[in-house]
Amino acid sequence: MDRNKQINPTENTAVKSTEKRFKLNGEAIRKTVYENRFALIAAACTSLIMIVVYFCYDLFPFGNITILRMDLYHQYGPLYAEFYDRIVNGSSFLYSWTTGGGSSFLGNYLNYVSSPFSFLILLFGHKNMPEAIAAIILLKAAAASFTSSYYFGNSQKLKSPATSAFGVLYACSGFFIAYYWNVMWLDGFYLLPLVALGIEKLINERKMKLYYLSLVLAALTNFYMAYMLAIFSVLYFFAYYFGRHTLNDTYFGKLASVSKDKAPLKRLLIKIGRFFRNSRFLDSGVRFAFTSLGALLSCAFLLVPLYYILNACSATSDSWPQNWKTYFSVFDFLSNHLAYLNPTIRSSGEDVLPNIYCGVLPLLLLPLYLFSKKTSVREKAADITLLGVFFASFYLNKLNFIWHGFHFPNDLPYRFSNMYSFLLLILAFKAYKSLKEFTGRQILGAGVAVILFSVLVQEIGSKNFTELTLWITIAFAGIYVSTLCMLRDKRYPAYAVAALLLCAVCAEYTVANTNHYSMDQSKQSYTGDYDDFVAVKDMLDKQEGNDRYRMELTKIRARMDPAWYGYNGVSTFSSMAYEKVSNLHYHLGLYSNYINSHTYNPQTPVYNAMFALKYLVDNSSKISNHNLYTEVASYGTFKAYRNNYYLPIAFRTDSNLSFWVHDDNNPFANQNSFIENATGVPEVLKNIAAFDAQYSDIDYFTDEEFATGNFYYNKTEGVGEGTVTMSFIVPETQNTYIYLRSSSSSVKAIDISSDYGYFASQAIDTKPYVFDLGIREAGETLKVKIPITGGNSGVLYLHVAGLDMEAFSLAYDMLREDSLNVTSFEDTKITGDINVSADGILYTSISYDEGWSVFIDGERVYSGNYIKSADALLGVPITAGYHTVEFKYSPRGMVIGAAISILTVGIAVLFYLLTKLKAFEFCPKTAREEELESLEAQAPIILHSGDINLEDTVIYFDPLKKSEKEKPGEEDDKKS
Repeated sequence: MDRNKQINPTENTAVKSTEKRFKLNGEAIRKTVYENRFALIAAACTSLIMIVVYFCYDLFPFGNITILRMDLYHQYGPLYAEFYDRIVNGSSFLYSWTTGGGSSFLGNYLNYVSSPFSFLILLFGHKNMPEAIAAIILLKAAAASFTSSYYFGNSQKLKSPATSAFGVLYACSGFFIAYYWNVMWLDGFYLLPLVALGIEKLINERKMKLYYLSLVLAALTNFYMAYMLAIFSVLYFFAYYFGRHTLNDTYFGKLASVSKDKAPLKRLLIKIGRFFRNSRFLDSGVRFAFTSLGALLSCAFLLVPLYYILNACSATSDSWPQNWKTYFSVFDFLSNHLAYLNPTIRSSGEDVLPNIYCGVLPLLLLPLYLFSKKTSVREKAADITLLGVFFASFYLNKLNFIWHGFHFPNDLPYRFSNMYSFLLLILAFKAYKSLKEFTGRQILGAGVAVILFSVLVQEIGSKNFTELTLWITIAFAGIYVSTLCMLRDKRYPAYAVAALLLCAVCAEYTVANTNHYSMDQSKQSYTGDYDDFVAVKDMLDKQEGNDRYRMELTKIRARMDPAWYGYNGVSTFSSMAYEKVSNLHYHLGLYSNYINSHTYNPQTPVYNAMFALKYLVDNSSKISNHNLYTEVASYGTFKAYRNNYYLPIAFRTDSNLSFWVHDDNNPFANQNSFIENATGVPEVLKNIAAFDAQYSDIDYFTDEEFATGNFYYNKTEGVGEGTVTMSFIVPETQNTYIYLRSSSSSVKAIDISSDYGYFASQAIDTKPYVFDLGIREAGETLKVKIPITGGNSGVLYLHVAGLDMEAFSLAYDMLREDSLNVTSFEDTKITGDINVSADGILYTSISYDEGWSVFIDGERVYSGNYIKSADALLGVPITAGYHTVEFKYSPRGMVIGAAISILTVGIAVLFYLLTKLKAFEFCPKTAREEELESLEAQAPIILHSGDINLEDTVIYFDPLKKSEKEKPGEEDDKKS
């Protein structure tokens, strides 16, 4: 034999070992797939339903439409793009200068993109973010179908195609139809069934791993949904426990007495310990409490800093409601269970109902569940009580307030409605399991009841109800009645009929839900100009030598365009935005909702200097004053202009800046106040008062109103549209600006014209903003036409101002001379030096955040000395002379949170290992066993009399496998 071909015995053994290992792994995988085949089928069916939806709406690859809508268009889509860029570029996940002038990226990450599914965007790239999000939504829906089907199969001990059907019913329920585009909420959506199953395992089997891991994953993927899941967990624990057990239930029955040889105190402690471990309620309750707490503490490295981030945003600013309030009628609530209903998105209007639709099938099965004899009265009472708690939470404002994190949502109400649907499906599945105890007539009766209710709703009328609702509900009620009757008929194969039921569910959701999605934004309109903008920005980056400067677009398409295009801007729209900063921008004349959003439009040079805007990129032909701006680059539809009056991110101001307030209704007055307090130069934006007005169905204004710019209007007729046209004369050639806000949002738009041929329109609606009129000539007459559509009376805050270039230049030069020379600019660290002419305040346009630390000449400034300019921006006192300055950012609470997480996870791992080693095994001697031992001691006497043979008596007892219906100690009695 050739020596080169001889096989090394060691290598041969290793190869065989590897082959055996792969074979075992392959068998394990096949076994796992087989055991979960119906959950996988549910996921596949849900994916197919979503593909049909995407096809109907021409989404990629079937067309050029994107899944983007509402906040997904303005917020989440751009944030996913920024998340992608940060991963690719290796940028910080702690702080971002991209939106809002700088803010905590950690907050945005935890609220929007922390799902493990989010990393799928790396497969698509920046420009294909709409397709990436569509794929993530589809996969999360499939995951919800899988986990819910897995729950039904393992909790209810029935695995069949019907299990898949109920998984689909949950995944494509009304909650998903309404909120599928709120991608970050879908993680809590698919984790809910695992949390419920984990609680059941904790109570039934004393196993805590599934509950712990699912709650940890929920907290890491979206803290907001995790908060609601925590409330659900408490409610579900009590409902599940008391639906099956009493307070007095034990695992082992009566225990043997403690040996009298032990010391009295030790005996007492042993008794107490054995009592707690033997009590099913106390043992389960302690396990539940510690597992819940451990799961949350394991995530403390993120949740502790998140707590401080939330304190600065609008989500925590609501106060407790003083009075009770109801939201809808009970009849409308019941009718909202029917098919083909318009989902609720807005919190205002007459059709604000929870999205609780989860198929027609549960409506048929719920009455059967109530009359089922296989389910105990105790269990029914607990289930119905839990459903009642959820109804009350929808119905009553104070409970709703608690569920939403002690906050009333601006829109997107009833964000926990999926939990109600899931509970309803659990009850329906229990009825399905007991289907054979019902006759065909009873099933038919349930179907007729659903049909009659639908007809009644049509006759009486209800919010959201349409003609198609009636006919689709009737059609599928008939299909389900037929299918359920076939299931109880032995002539038909049960699996085949269950598969037919699955097909019927898929058909219902395809017919009833497809029309209620909203997808109409083309990809071209969202991504078409991205390459042109990148080309312009690359030119600016080369000129600057870095990309750390601030800039803005003159026309924003999405509220988070800075995140989409990848530039450092001031526009933002995020639930995690600093509320005080949004307040400030609103008062300075930006388009803002005052709480978590502000959007840039061409502003005054005062504002641009205050917020370190170095470049404006014109994509709407709005830049006309070349004294203020100089064109430096252009590509495609974008032209970049350098701000000739740019100031860096920090500069020295007079100490009077600490007295600056910004609550005037006139944004020009607020900007003037900043300049005057910072430099002593007054009124750089001079007021231009109206001198005349023309009225149509509006009472005349007074001279005082003309002087102040605050016009109190009353309609003459009291109905219809009134119009007033105000006239202004420009005193000198200058840049001119206008601002109009109505107290009751009664003005939707205004027209501005002049006798020099100028004309412009400004849309105002509920969010007014400073409008740049460009350079207007001396003596030019401006006319502002204001149609007032709603309300009989109200207030118009109308202000026109002209830029005093001489005064502004004087103030600018003073600030520029005492400005920071930035030598290094990173995401979480800025360094520079400054030569200060006099003692004052180092003002910065950095949003105030407790995570910032300031060092002057290497010494940390005491945080108590920080100055919150306008209660929104970071500032510190500074003395005259040369200084080095350093700003460092680290989220407050991250260090202590990380320490808590490491300690908790370490304890959890140790506990798990000790459990594997059976260190906590509890197998106490029962009173019955003690009695038998006593009998055994007398065995010779008993055996001699022939009464009992103890050698043939073997007692096996496993309390965790005891029947749920069996009373404590009953099995012991039977076996003995």
